Amino acid sequence: MASCASPAPTKTAPSEPPVPSHAPNVVPVDVRPDVAPAGGPVHRCLPVVAAECGCTYDCGDGVETAPGVYEVTHLVWAPSTVRARIKPWCVAGDCTDAFFGEIVCSGICTPKPARHDCACR
Repeated sequence: MASCASPAPTKTAPSEPPVPSHAPNVVPVDVRPDVAPAGGPVHRCLPVVAAECGCTYDCGDGVETAPGVYEVTHLVWAPSTVRARIKPWCVAGDCTDAFFGEIVCSGICTPKPARHDCACR
């Protein structure tokens, strides 16, 4: 004989509460780590600075040639490269990593913040 009882209620997940209109819109940020092709050298794209004279330059493409040492390609010094190490460059509390190049100072510059939006490729 078949049962006439209704089936047991199924449990459902609680619905998510609506997002208030004043809630911040959070957008994930794509953080680009050092780029190393499989088995290849590490590449970085950073601003270049001549720290001793306070000069900052646009972004350069650096290839790690030894641990912590990069050869940086940059239009200012092409076709030569600049040997550099990566360190934080800070001016008036505005800090970013930069290539500290082995650059002969031809003048003294007023230090200014370096770019944060380098994209070499």
